[in-house]
Amino acid sequence: MARTLTSDGDDGNSDNDDADSSATTSARANRAVFAGKGRYQLYRQGNLTWRLDTDNGRTCILFATEEEWHKQRVFSHGCAGE
Repeated sequence: MARTLTSDGDDGNSDNDDADSSATTSARANRAVFAGKGRYQLYRQGNLTWRLDTDNGRTCILFATEEEWHKQRVFSHGCAGE
């Protein structure tokens, strides 16, 4: 089973997770999560997963919820044309 680290290095599996308040859990869900090696790197933040092309620095939105895709700002930055 692979673990995903958040931007602060927390894998979300600490012994104190049961003691976390709902506010802390909610804040944890909104952190950026990084995954990837090589040319393309993926970042997840909230309802969006975006891709960074490390060769040219371009970013685009790779995955989003249906609700997010209906937003012009999200749709216009989608990876479909790349």
